[in-house]
Amino acid sequence: ELWGKRGEKLAWLDGTPFESVPWKPLAPAAPQFVLVPRDNALEEEYRRGFDVSQLFPLGGLCICAKRNELAFKASRDELLEVVRDFRTMSESELKQKYPRERKESRDRKTRYAIEDIKESGSDETRIVQSLYRLFDFRWTYYSGKSKGFLAFPTYDTLKYLLRPNLSLILCRRVTSSPFRHAFVTDKVTEMNSLSLQTGEQSFVYPLYIYPDSGDLLGGIAGRKPNLDEGLVAKFAEATGLRFTAEKEETPGTFAPIDILGYIYAVLYSPSYRERYNSFLKMDFPRVPYPESAEEFRRLAALGARLVAVHLLESDELGSAPATYPVEGDHRVDVPAFRDGRIYINKTQYFGNATERSWNFPIGGYQPAQKWLKDRRGRTLSPADILHYERILRALDLTAELMDEIDAGAAPGEKVEKLKG
Repeated sequence: ELWGKRGEKLAWLDGTPFESVPWKPLAPAAPQFVLVPRDNALEEEYRRGFDVSQLFPLGGLCICAKRNELAFKASRDELLEVVRDFRTMSESELKQKYPRERKESRDRKTRYAIEDIKESGSDETRIVQSLYRLFDFRWTYYSGKSKGFLAFPTYDTLKYLLRPNLSLILCRRVTSSPFRHAFVTDKVTEMNSLSLQTGEQSFVYPLYIYPDSGDLLGGIAGRKPNLDEGLVAKFAEATGLRFTAEKEETPGTFAPIDILGYIYAVLYSPSYRERYNSFLKMDFPRVPYPESAEEFRRLAALGARLVAVHLLESDELGSAPATYPVEGDHRVDVPAFRDGRIYINKTQYFGNATERSWNFPIGGYQPAQKWLKDRRGRTLSPADILHYERILRALDLTAELMDEIDAGAAPGEKVEKLKG
């Protein structure tokens, strides 16, 4: 490796005899054949864990709309207006009202969207909430048809999130930062929900799959875990617990939600992220098997708390300390953090905010900043204000839970506990 300015590098290369270069031998190995120095012992340790993407037989990329500005709206009424326009207007009228529709591609054509919405009928149950960005829930029209209103709705995977379910969100590679690319959702999801960086598209892995027949808005009857039976058997062997398809109170059992909680806790462990960062950036994460039932239960419980926090459904969010004391027009101008306050304009702010929540990163975003910046020029509703206060509390709780995940072992033993 040679670091520095271009001129310095060229001068070094020009003046250094080939035989005097301090070469470091590499031994590229399958499956990735990496051409950089690696700690082989650490890689062997890391690869003893299971590939999370292989735990879930069904998974795949998220929605690629190719018309995000129309396909994802902050309110249901805004989305309804767009859908009605595509149902009633001609192609030329739509391109007049929505100038970006004039820019078409192979999979995004205005006539495709018109046909999709007309063929799908006026069934407003197709208007669903989606996870657009972290903590940013938006409405979309989801018929499931490719090259329609959405270019690629990835219906074969995301249809299982139209019913009661959870899904882990991961990136296959991390190109921009340390690994922090894991989230969870119960909604259909946009492909840049975790990051806008090239190569960091979101993959979803539903916890359950449902029979193809039946009411999409129905209950959980007939669903089955989307988990590899062989890997689940290894969990059972490692913990001495019995697997059940649904969560039970029966002693000595564990369920899919417990496996998800365990994985989520490990992925949010600071020591795990630091130790294996170079490997986590190159492919889907590998997670060590639990070393005991006690450790599995502890991490599964912490992961379950973190899942509830990220879904914004946790009771722990109820005591959000932020305040919003100043009256005004609630219009987002240039968001900024100053002296424990997050200003949305010159006079209005969220008080009792922490710099930690303002800067806290998940995936390729700082969600507290991203959510407000995406609403510049918009007026916040009372529901928006409450939602943002919960986001701030969720980010503070995430940091606290991450510390608690690693605190289960004595100092110096945290990583050892996660090795398996």
